[in-house]
Amino acid sequence: MKLEKEILWPIDFRKYSVDFLDESQYLINLLVELKDSGWYNSAEKNFNTTVKGYQPDIDILKIDHPCINSIKEKIIAPISQEFWQSLIKDKFETKEDLELVHKAWLVEYSPGAYQNLHVHKTSLFTAVWTIYREEQEKGAGQLHLHNPIIESWTLGFYQETKKIDSMEGDILIFPAWIPHNVTPCSAKRIVFVWDTIAVPKYA
Repeated sequence: MKLEKEILWPIDFRKYSVDFLDESQYLINLLVELKDSGWYNSAEKNFNTTVKGYQPDIDILKIDHPCINSIKEKIIAPISQEFWQSLIKDKFETKEDLELVHKAWLVEYSPGAYQNLHVHKTSLFTAVWTIYREEQEKGAGQLHLHNPIIESWTLGFYQETKKIDSMEGDILIFPAWIPHNVTPCSAKRIVFVWDTIAVPKYA
């Protein structure tokens, strides 16, 4: 995996470039199967921030399949653990008593689909893996991360918004409390998203 790190506002943000073709193709096929079977689209819920897209209401990590196991072991576990260690460094004395728990879902953005501004209130951090992407018009299908430090907007220390064009194979990971959105897509785009929390090992 290729890793790029950047400090924003000053907050740790990372981009990984991965090459897991079998796993990403499995996820794409799974999405098609769920959609064709009429699996409920959670994007239709009033509180869901996905607009005009398809987001099957299922925790992907609960599916028993070799590709899912591979994603857990080779992608989610190492990336999440590394990011978690960067967040808790010198901050927690009892970090060895915590373990990471993940939940994941798929989102298909058709042309015109987008994501409203939101945060993931109950999670520590969020990762977005682009598994399929058709060529987008300029500014379309971008992930926007918004500076949460209001004072820095006034003082002009940091740019207000980080605009990211993610390519196939890119995994973007950032603290879940960073306000973020996705601009309207001009072409099809599919992402695999996971959220992470830390819980006591004895729970």
